[in-house]
Amino acid sequence: MLKHVKRASLLLFFGVSAWPAYGDGIIEVNDSDWPPYFFAGDKSKPEGFGKELLKHCFQKTGVRASFRHVGIKRAIKELEDGTLDLNVYSHDARREGFLIFGDAPLFKADYRPFVRADSKAKITKLKDFDSMKLGNLAGLGYTPEFSAYLAAREKTGVVATVNDQELNIRMLVSGKIDTFVNTVPTVLWQAKELGFDGKIKALDFVIKARSYHVAIARKSLRINNPKVFIETLDRCLNATTETSFYKAITEKYLGT
Repeated sequence: MLKHVKRASLLLFFGVSAWPAYGDGIIEVNDSDWPPYFFAGDKSKPEGFGKELLKHCFQKTGVRASFRHVGIKRAIKELEDGTLDLNVYSHDARREGFLIFGDAPLFKADYRPFVRADSKAKITKLKDFDSMKLGNLAGLGYTPEFSAYLAAREKTGVVATVNDQELNIRMLVSGKIDTFVNTVPTVLWQAKELGFDGKIKALDFVIKARSYHVAIARKSLRINNPKVFIETLDRCLNATTETSFYKAITEKYLGT
């Protein structure tokens, strides 16, 4: 009985006293391939910072969810038609036509160029990339300026586009490319897993600094009221940042 009272109290605290925002079905959530935030459901790896945080708030607010891995491009299509209910993105006006974004950030990350550890390269502006062979991850959301720069360089044959971020790391270490851009925690985690800890480094130049939020498909068939759903998760995410649970997963995945 006490367990049920406690559960009811938690739901009431997070605004779920009457829960029309959630449909009867289990919502579909993308389990991205984005270490250390998500690990695409790989059973040999941890769940990831973002996944653990979402599962924590789903449990607190009574949401039933199923995680499955959907690739970068496929996720956009499934969110547009409502097949996929939830993904984690930075705010982007180009996606507001089919997504509703939460306000509370799950995490923040910088996109910065990586080079070999012994590199003397200095990058302070886009033009500084001109003499470098570039790696690119297909579908990764850079800034419009950097995306346009990559597209222009790709025409000259000096951009190697891959579908697996680990290939960029391997090509950089082997000297096949001189640099690539991605989020710092992601690359450092993967480099360590590949045995390349200390072989590459991030430069100070920031291509993009973003916070990442829950994003709900406007056409979701399983979320009856996306606005209430988002507001409820935002309250939980904000409250969770002050907990020992949040401190533990931050130390586990981000090392801070």
